[in-house]
Amino acid sequence: MNYKIEAPANTDERNAVAASYDIGRPLIEGMIVHIPDGHKYLAKFQVLSKGKLILPEFGSGERWLSGNGQDVRANLASPITLDGPPYEITLRAYNEDDTYPHAFYLEIV
Repeated sequence: MNYKIEAPANTDERNAVAASYDIGRPLIEGMIVHIPDGHKYLAKFQVLSKGKLILPEFGSGERWLSGNGQDVRANLASPITLDGPPYEITLRAYNEDDTYPHAFYLEIV
């Protein structure tokens, strides 16, 4: 399953955009975040479930993911079990680029 969120230019963390999705199942065994080329680490991304941060992973010391032209694979120590139904995740993103919007693509495996 693939999910997308796009943050407009000049979006700060306080005004991060959010999109929620029912993934239709309670278990997440892995996630890959596709970060297109051009982000230049200016856009940030996170995944939550019921307000709880699940990516970046707990214990990583990070609150947001960023990158440029890469795929970031979540190395889950154990599968994540979502409460539900609905089995909902929320993608959040903000973008410090002053010119271009930037999108993130989440693949749940």
